[in-house]
Amino acid sequence: MYFEKIDAMGYPYYFQFAITPYDNHVEKGLPAKAEIMETF
Repeated sequence: MYFEKIDAMGYPYYFQFAITPYDNHVEKGLPAKAEIMETF
């Protein structure tokens, strides 16, 4: 991915995730909740 490029820039960074109660019927393109939870 792009993490190597971001790391090479030398800036500190972090990513935020929001888990909403909605599924992909409301927010198109969302993976299943179980798949999202595995990320953590």
